Amino acid sequence: MRLQKLNGNPLVLEFNKNRIIIQNAEISDIFINGGEEKNCVFIQPVLDDLKKEDNEDFRFASPLTIYAKNLVFSESTLSGFDCLSSCEFRIALTDHPKNVKVFNEYKSYVENANNERFNPIISFINSERASAIANFRYNYYHQFIFVEENNPTEIQNH
Repeated sequence: MRLQKLNGNPLVLEFNKNRIIIQNAEISDIFINGGEEKNCVFIQPVLDDLKKEDNEDFRFASPLTIYAKNLVFSESTLSGFDCLSSCEFRIALTDHPKNVKVFNEYKSYVENANNERFNPIISFINSERASAIANFRYNYYHQFIFVEENNPTEIQNH
């Protein structure tokens, strides 16, 4: 997927005049209707206020979802428009020292997390992803063409 070049690097989500450091983004689902592509973009932010005592109880930022259209990929960005608000968003690589430091601290924090405390978080994130996809399909399921790994199949309305 085109996002693989971005993920694993410090990223910033710019949306609604906010900037959020994120650890990854993935396109979880794609629908095409009348030539217009809509995407479910699932985003995992990082915490920027970690403290030493946070290692006792694993903390994480809740995932974000953008139902997107008009996605544009470049070497270092993904941009598009939110289907619900029509606001533009942008996910971009960042090399700002503070962002890189926060990203690396969070990455280390996750890598060193106690698996007993971290595994339920992974289950929660996977559940949130499944819920976001179900909601996306519910809201945009109107005689769409479902795209799965370059193999489009038409879905019939019930």
